[in-house]
Amino acid sequence: MSPYRRAAAQTSNLITAAEMLHTYFSVLKAAGFTDAQALTLVRDAQVNALGSGDGR
Repeated sequence: MSPYRRAAAQTSNLITAAEMLHTYFSVLKAAGFTDAQALTLVRDAQVNALGSGDGR
């Protein structure tokens, strides 16, 4: 795969992940969570998705 196609695929994956996290945040807000609570849960989901890296 060319570097350009690889970069396009990675960009697409990042956009999809960002959309999923935004949707998750919106659902949490609609369920009555505060911004801080929702952001904490979204951050935790992001860290879990990336593995046990140093995301915090």
